[in-house]
Amino acid sequence: MSIHWQIKTYDTLESTQYTLKTMIRQSPDLSEGVTVRAHLQTKGYGRHKRSWKGEDGNISLSFVICPDTSPANAAQIAIVTGISLIKTIGKFIDQADLRLKWPNDVMINNKKCAGILVENISNQDTAYMVVGVGVNINNAPLEISESLNNYAHCQINLDAFINDFLSAFATDYDIWKQEGFKPVKDQFIKHTYAVNTGVSVNLGTKQISGKFIDLDDNGNLEIKCNETHKIHKITSGEVFMM
Repeated sequence: MSIHWQIKTYDTLESTQYTLKTMIRQSPDLSEGVTVRAHLQTKGYGRHKRSWKGEDGNISLSFVICPDTSPANAAQIAIVTGISLIKTIGKFIDQADLRLKWPNDVMINNKKCAGILVENISNQDTAYMVVGVGVNINNAPLEISESLNNYAHCQINLDAFINDFLSAFATDYDIWKQEGFKPVKDQFIKHTYAVNTGVSVNLGTKQISGKFIDLDDNGNLEIKCNETHKIHKITSGEVFMM
């Protein structure tokens, strides 16, 4: 069953993610596909509550889904979203090194052009996931980021991009629901860095360096540690490509 998208657009919000979570708390029967978009986001955030600058001319949106799955599978939804994003971006840009970086980044020429945040929230008997998406279309607010219009074959229309992305997500989300994680995982492997690429993962006060091997069946990162040569499963952490 296709998602019925209902987009609510605002000129300025502190956070599309916070706004949508508030709507869920106030309306326990909120339907899947409700989307909050802001032209300007003043207090946006990503994983670990890191600031995400949602500048005017870029895309800041959050949408709600109600997957019949454990909250622990939020990592899988982040990967589904990343696949939908990279497919959409590929329609608008000229040839460039476009890749997914686990768990929630889209990279262009090794600079971040889009980020994803998936949060679980429950209201009464309904479990929701709120999916936040930020895409640098016209502006790259950080030195380590990049804007897509620097690579686009024509000026990207924000509404067209959003419509294409939401359509792609509905398709990929349906595949995930019908066929499970394997086809999603296969797509991620196709669009990420090559197996045996060197990685470094910050785990709070600890750091592990090794080689990217695979994703497990839950969407966790598997790396082969340089020191122990053992396979480590990473459920959360900041990944740097080496």
